[in-house]
Amino acid sequence: MTQVFLDVETKQSFSAVEDRDPAKLGISFVGIYQRSSFAESSLFTGGVKDRSRDQGEFGSFFEADLAKLWPILEKADLVIGYNILKFDYPAMSPYYPGNFQELPTLDLLEVVKDSLGKRLRLDNLAQASLGTGKIADGWDAIRFWREGQLDKLEEYCLKDVEVTRDLYDFGKKNGFWRYVAPPDEIKEFPIKWPQEEKKEGVSLTLGI
Repeated sequence: MTQVFLDVETKQSFSAVEDRDPAKLGISFVGIYQRSSFAESSLFTGGVKDRSRDQGEFGSFFEADLAKLWPILEKADLVIGYNILKFDYPAMSPYYPGNFQELPTLDLLEVVKDSLGKRLRLDNLAQASLGTGKIADGWDAIRFWREGQLDKLEEYCLKDVEVTRDLYDFGKKNGFWRYVAPPDEIKEFPIKWPQEEKKEGVSLTLGI
């Protein structure tokens, strides 16, 4: 089974576009982490920058590289992200010739909402569950792109991918996530994984 963890950075914030439409934000960078239950000689080719970690690989895709990303997503058994259905996919939709709703997808934010009954920020879950979190925020990512600090943009996005992957792994191993509740109380809640996701080798799409 091949899993692809994904995170998208954009050129603009919602305040700069009409109707808060993610499709109008423009893509500055997409980071992924791909891992499989079987060995592959090379996960990323064609000049796309990559780096190895554990038994998977990170992949970096700037706007000009996005055409190389689509075959990777289309071959995945499961694409995993945080708010991927409402943000990442819509933001990438002007660039993608296919239909993201046809991809087997797990949105961890939807899992949080189904399990806890409310939304939480990725950094909140990560800090409480993993003891680590994001190294910057979305405003910083936009600034990195505008100032041409592409190395910092890449580092920031790939860290978010890493946090998403580790949060997923923590949840699959332990069956719960932790979060910080006001004022500074650490709380724990059991995870309600989608039924299809519980079956090994079977992927799913959580509908928008």
